[in-house]
Amino acid sequence: MYYVSTRGGAERLSASQAITQGLARDGGLMTPEV
Repeated sequence: MYYVSTRGGAERLSASQAITQGLARDGGLMTPEV
């Protein structure tokens, strides 16, 4: 499962990366990719 930013950034992160990073680089929240 990958996580993406709520602000539409193209960056896809794994669960462990999303947890470590916290917020997306664009300031959005990380949510599961649908």
